[in-house]
Amino acid sequence: MQNILALLETVDGLTISQIEDKLNLRYGQIEKVLKILSVENPAPVIKDEKRWQRTPVDYRMDHERIQRLTRQREVEWREVQDYINSETCPRVGGATQLALS
Repeated sequence: MQNILALLETVDGLTISQIEDKLNLRYGQIEKVLKILSVENPAPVIKDEKRWQRTPVDYRMDHERIQRLTRQREVEWREVQDYINSETCPRVGGATQLALS
Protein backbone atom coordinates (compact mmCIF):
# COMPACT_ATOMS: atom_id res chain seq x y z
CA MET A 1 0.00 0.00 0.00
CA GLN A 2 2.72 2.43 0.99
CA ASN A 3 4.76 1.55 -2.12
CA ILE A 4 1.82 2.41 -4.36
CA LEU A 5 1.22 5.70 -2.56
CA ALA A 6 4.93 6.58 -2.70
CA LEU A 7 5.06 5.83 -6.42
CA LEU A 8 1.97 7.92 -7.17
CA GLU A 9 3.51 10.85 -5.29
CA THR A 10 6.34 10.97 -7.84
CA VAL A 11 4.21 11.12 -11.00
CA ASP A 12 1.17 12.85 -12.42
CA GLY A 13 -0.97 9.72 -12.47
CA LEU A 14 -0.49 6.15 -13.65
CA THR A 15 -2.67 3.35 -14.93
CA ILE A 16 -2.74 0.07 -13.02
CA SER A 17 -0.62 -1.51 -15.76
CA GLN A 18 1.98 1.24 -15.41
CA ILE A 19 2.06 0.74 -11.64
CA GLU A 20 2.41 -3.00 -12.23
CA ASP A 21 5.43 -2.35 -14.48
CA LYS A 22 7.15 -0.26 -11.79
CA LEU A 23 6.36 -2.37 -8.71
CA ASN A 24 6.64 -6.08 -8.09
CA LEU A 25 2.90 -6.54 -7.58
CA ARG A 26 0.17 -8.25 -9.54
CA TYR A 27 -2.55 -6.31 -11.34
CA GLY A 28 -5.25 -7.66 -9.02
CA GLN A 29 -3.33 -6.70 -5.89
CA ILE A 30 -2.83 -3.16 -7.15
CA GLU A 31 -6.46 -2.85 -8.17
CA LYS A 32 -7.64 -4.02 -4.75
CA VAL A 33 -5.39 -1.58 -2.88
CA LEU A 34 -6.46 1.34 -5.07
CA LYS A 35 -10.14 0.53 -4.56
CA ILE A 36 -9.67 0.40 -0.79
CA LEU A 37 -7.75 3.68 -0.76
CA SER A 38 -10.25 5.41 -3.03
CA VAL A 39 -13.13 4.87 -0.59
CA GLU A 40 -11.26 6.19 2.44
CA ASN A 41 -12.51 9.52 3.71
CA PRO A 42 -10.68 11.63 2.73
CA ALA A 43 -9.26 9.55 -0.10
CA PRO A 44 -5.48 9.49 -0.60
CA VAL A 45 -5.95 8.54 -4.27
CA ILE A 46 -8.43 9.44 -7.00
CA LYS A 47 -9.12 7.94 -10.38
CA ASP A 48 -9.17 10.26 -13.38
CA GLU A 49 -10.27 8.29 -16.44
CA LYS A 50 -7.89 5.29 -16.28
CA ARG A 51 -5.11 7.02 -14.36
CA TRP A 52 -4.73 6.95 -10.59
CA GLN A 53 -3.41 10.05 -8.87
CA ARG A 54 -2.20 10.78 -5.37
CA THR A 55 -4.08 13.45 -3.44
CA PRO A 56 -2.45 15.71 -0.81
CA VAL A 57 -4.20 13.75 1.97
CA ASP A 58 -1.76 12.49 4.61
CA TYR A 59 -2.84 8.85 4.74
CA ARG A 60 -2.20 6.68 7.77
CA MET A 61 -3.52 3.14 7.96
CA ASP A 62 -6.00 2.79 10.85
CA HIS A 63 -4.64 -0.38 12.48
CA GLU A 64 -7.06 -0.14 15.41
CA ARG A 65 -10.06 -0.06 13.05
CA ILE A 66 -8.69 -3.00 11.07
CA GLN A 67 -8.24 -5.06 14.24
CA ARG A 68 -11.72 -4.15 15.46
CA LEU A 69 -13.31 -5.19 12.15
CA THR A 70 -11.28 -8.40 12.07
CA ARG A 71 -12.44 -9.33 15.58
CA GLN A 72 -16.04 -8.53 14.62
CA ARG A 73 -15.85 -10.76 11.53
CA GLU A 74 -14.33 -13.59 13.57
CA VAL A 75 -17.19 -13.37 16.09
CA GLU A 76 -19.75 -13.35 13.28
CA TRP A 77 -18.08 -16.34 11.62
CA ARG A 78 -18.18 -18.32 14.91
CA GLU A 79 -21.87 -17.43 15.28
CA VAL A 80 -22.59 -18.72 11.77
CA GLN A 81 -20.66 -21.92 12.45
CA ASP A 82 -22.49 -22.42 15.76
CA TYR A 83 -25.83 -21.97 14.00
CA ILE A 84 -24.93 -24.38 11.20
CA ASN A 85 -23.91 -26.97 13.78
CA SER A 86 -27.02 -26.44 15.90
CA GLU A 87 -30.24 -28.42 15.81
CA THR A 88 -32.22 -25.28 14.86
CA CYS A 89 -30.45 -24.86 11.52
CA PRO A 90 -32.93 -26.03 8.85
CA ARG A 91 -30.16 -27.44 6.69
CA VAL A 92 -28.66 -29.57 9.46
CA GLY A 93 -31.87 -30.16 11.35
CA GLY A 94 -33.75 -31.00 8.15
CA ALA A 95 -31.05 -33.38 6.98
CA THR A 96 -31.00 -35.04 10.38
CA GLN A 97 -34.78 -35.36 10.39
CA LEU A 98 -34.79 -36.89 6.89
CA ALA A 99 -32.09 -39.38 7.82
CA LEU A 100 -34.08 -40.48 10.86
CA SER A 101 -37.33 -40.93 8.91
